[in-house]
Amino acid sequence: MGMAILVCDNTEVFHVGDVIRKRRHERGLSLEELSDLAGVNKATISQVERGEANPRADTIEKIAGALGMTTTEIYAALVLAALPARHDHGVEDGTIDVSDFTPHDIPVIAEGEASPQGSLFWSDEGVLASEVEDRLSRPRDVADPRAYGVRVRGDSMLPVFKPGMLLIVSPRVAVADGDEVYVELLTGERLIKIARRMRDGWLLESANPIYPPRFVTKAEIGAMHPVLYARRRRMPNP
Repeated sequence: MGMAILVCDNTEVFHVGDVIRKRRHERGLSLEELSDLAGVNKATISQVERGEANPRADTIEKIAGALGMTTTEIYAALVLAALPARHDHGVEDGTIDVSDFTPHDIPVIAEGEASPQGSLFWSDEGVLASEVEDRLSRPRDVADPRAYGVRVRGDSMLPVFKPGMLLIVSPRVAVADGDEVYVELLTGERLIKIARRMRDGWLLESANPIYPPRFVTKAEIGAMHPVLYARRRRMPNP
């Protein structure tokens, strides 16, 4: 999957493995039992639970099914896992730097309001060609110099991504089936969706069930980049 980690503050990091391990323990399953139910190698599940692997979409889907969950529910639980810590610390409003990350390095655009495609966002020399509304810290494992942030504005990806969350997106990483993506269509539409590979294009799905899926051909897509991280801005304690 593109998004395997959610960072909610300066110290705590959550990933899909946390959700899987918690659910496995709740169901009283050993790694061996989950491996048999999911048809996924025990070592792979162990690596996912420890956050040492970036699992493929079909791997998460198999594990989720064995745990009685859907992939969407796995990622919704990932977001909810960050919420209890929200009022535990007095973090300055707007602070999103994480220890050992490069601060204020990644430019942020808003969902539907700017373009990551070519010279509309970056010049050929790698210089910003558009104004940005914010900057956030660069995780140590995001090497793409043209990685950018997207602020979620709409509700089409609830409950996975909530309005106000910040996503880190990479043009360098190839989109895999089932990735959450930021996509720009040649019509000018700019959307955050779940991308499902089809024979002649992509099915763009919303996590929010009130929005129907939409098929787009490859020729309709100007740019489509996977989401690597999702970050929830913390508010100061009252």
